Amino acid sequence: RPESGIHAIQIEIDRSLYLDAGLSRLGPGYLPMTRLLCALVRSLADQVIALGESRAFAGWRDAAE
Repeated sequence: RPESGIHAIQIEIDRSLYLDAGLSRLGPGYLPMTRLLCALVRSLADQVIALGESRAFAGWRDAAE
């Protein structure tokens, strides 16, 4: 609901990308997926910091409201 000042991100990841064929144990894609998600979180954090420094978010509501 961006028009209300509420923004959200939902990420869904196919389990076959990081689990074994039986989807019960970590597979060969686990480490690359972990690295990708860490990079994504770092990038998002950088964007939030930039918004905070520019005050571009003034008037946005807190997520817990």
